[in-house]
Amino acid sequence: RERPLANMRSSTALYNCMGLLFASRRTWIDPESLGMILAEDEYRQLGGLHEAYVGDIVVYRDSEGDVAHVAVIIELEPVIQTASWKVTVISKWGADGEYVHPLDELPDRLGSATEYWADRRLAP
Repeated sequence: RERPLANMRSSTALYNCMGLLFASRRTWIDPESLGMILAEDEYRQLGGLHEAYVGDIVVYRDSEGDVAHVAVIIELEPVIQTASWKVTVISKWGADGEYVHPLDELPDRLGSATEYWADRRLAP
């Protein structure tokens, strides 16, 4: 009820948001491991949403700057009237369900979208 634009996809507690993205929905991964995973898997930080594509990762941080949540972009739709993007992501809300939702339509405890990461290689 709190987030009417979010659509539940599943309700298992088997994995968290990190497990969704990096462990094929098989386990929980501590958010503190994010930096190591991004480095070892050769992700690169994007300059902002304007550089993002479908399949890229969104990192949400809490008010202290700690990683609180991650999601993957599944749809980018241009909004001509505002020269912006409507961004849809899929993410797992802790032990709660897996949701398809707008970029900023998630519980406050999961922080705010602050970073975008890609594993795409740049053209030589």
